[in-house]
Amino acid sequence: MLNDYENEILQAYENGKLKPSVSKTDFKTIAKNTMKKNRKINIRISENDLTALQRKAAF
Repeated sequence: MLNDYENEILQAYENGKLKPSVSKTDFKTIAKNTMKKNRKINIRISENDLTALQRKAAF
């Protein structure tokens, strides 16, 4: 279910009012940098909390 803002964007798209960005940004590089895993952390959480987080992450 979409909220009002999302419906407005969808309608603009369907009516051809949205235009591609003219930015020359390299989106592939941005995506790679976003997905970099360059930090390690250790945390302690209960087994139940871990299971709940894993279930949430699966959806």
